[in-house]
Amino acid sequence: MKKFYLLITCQLLSAGVIAQSDGASDSLLTYRATALQFRQAAQGVTLLQHYASGNVGIVSLQGTAASGGYRLAQEPQQHRVASFGSEGIKEAGRFKLYGQFTYSRTWDDSLAWMLSGIAADNRPYYFAAGKAGKYDRQSYQMKGLAAYTLRPDKWYAGAGVSYRYQTAFRSVDPRPSVRQFSLAVQPEITWKNSRHWLGIQPMIGYGYENTSVQYKNAQYQHNYDSYPERRTWLMMGMGYMQPRSGQGEQMNIRIRKNGLTLFHQYHYAGWDFNTQAGWDREKAVFSPPSESSLKETQWGTYTLNCYQLHMLAQQGLRHSIQLHAVLRNGEDFNSYAVPPLVQALNASNYRYRYRQVAAEYSRLSARENGWVPGWGGSLQWQQEEKQDFITAHQLSYSRLTPVLFGELHRDRHGDRFHTRLAAGVQLPLSTSVHVLPTQMTAFSREVVYRDYYYYGATAVSLDWQATYITRRVLHTLPAGITLRVKYTQAPGNIQPSEPLATAPGNSYLWSSLAFNLYL
Repeated sequence: MKKFYLLITCQLLSAGVIAQSDGASDSLLTYRATALQFRQAAQGVTLLQHYASGNVGIVSLQGTAASGGYRLAQEPQQHRVASFGSEGIKEAGRFKLYGQFTYSRTWDDSLAWMLSGIAADNRPYYFAAGKAGKYDRQSYQMKGLAAYTLRPDKWYAGAGVSYRYQTAFRSVDPRPSVRQFSLAVQPEITWKNSRHWLGIQPMIGYGYENTSVQYKNAQYQHNYDSYPERRTWLMMGMGYMQPRSGQGEQMNIRIRKNGLTLFHQYHYAGWDFNTQAGWDREKAVFSPPSESSLKETQWGTYTLNCYQLHMLAQQGLRHSIQLHAVLRNGEDFNSYAVPPLVQALNASNYRYRYRQVAAEYSRLSARENGWVPGWGGSLQWQQEEKQDFITAHQLSYSRLTPVLFGELHRDRHGDRFHTRLAAGVQLPLSTSVHVLPTQMTAFSREVVYRDYYYYGATAVSLDWQATYITRRVLHTLPAGITLRVKYTQAPGNIQPSEPLATAPGNSYLWSSLAFNLYL
């Protein structure tokens, strides 16, 4: 019942923001350039105040399905999501408001080596088991942003709030039950001078996650010689793992976040230039349930620093140029101990590095009647490295992903049609894996080596999307349907070179269907 009230309350809040819009949402959210502007406006006070359209909103009901073997080891073979959400921008006097709410339910099948509620996100500490199973997850996400004009054309202030609550359950022994929430607050102050907008946005947040593991069938809990895949492991890196009893096992995760983002908006000669540069730091503490309020036993901590730079340049609807760069560095401090068998390391065991640089250009024809064509392309470079020092596990890769796309727009008698086709290829530049033979485990063969073969494979992809919007269904509101299908294929079968190691499949199909109301 509490979840139901939360769902209704959040929906009413976001619906209140997008009510009484000016009716241009269908065009603003269909064209790529204006859709990018709408997404940017949700980032903070500076970009929200600069956003030209006062009232824009959308309500969406979406279903997603994905399946295939060309995937990472700790991803499901089959993935389905049903979601309902709304978001929008509303202007009211000196206030400008943004609201967003999404409820989603996810069903995963054949997911192994992962007993957490959400994706591991490269965190080193989590429960895992080799037995694949089905998961049922629910997620509630809400974001709000309020901007206020202190002095017209000079000073603006406001704040944003982001909230997420998630649950996850599994129907196969071992059975995890996960509850997780996070909350972040982002105040911001903005200064405007002639063509320039400058904003500064600090961020502070916290979160909590609890995972408990139970066995329904006693023979799986104690007979690990006959059912080794049913054993519950505490993962503490990318190879370092310790067995746990499983029944009644719990892990508590406390998370603290802080960060700072700078915004700059500039207009010159018909071009709009938008720059965001930010840093955020997340520290997670992993521990079993406390025996008392005065004493807490920690298994370890993990600190992740993220640096981001995003630049967007646009000339109306015709030209859009994007540049995005990300750098993530993560490191743990391991203090896990089970005396006298396992002594505390009290040092770092796991390190994580990720780098990404992406650039994109898109252009839309100046034609005003009939079919309006557009085209563009993108290029993305990625590099990632994971190291586990105790077990001497190391995995790294770098790859390049070029994409070319073309699109068509048509507006006739109030009906809109848009279609887009993109073709890309994932080109591995380098891949390496290192596992000592004496440290080889089932996790090494089924996860580390599988991911190594995945990153080392060349794959091509086709991504097609079509949107139709009409006022014939609801005369007062545009209604639309969007279909998107993406198919990825790795030519030939991926053959493992390591004996007994598993390899990914060679295909993956992802599709979604959405029904939208443009308010």
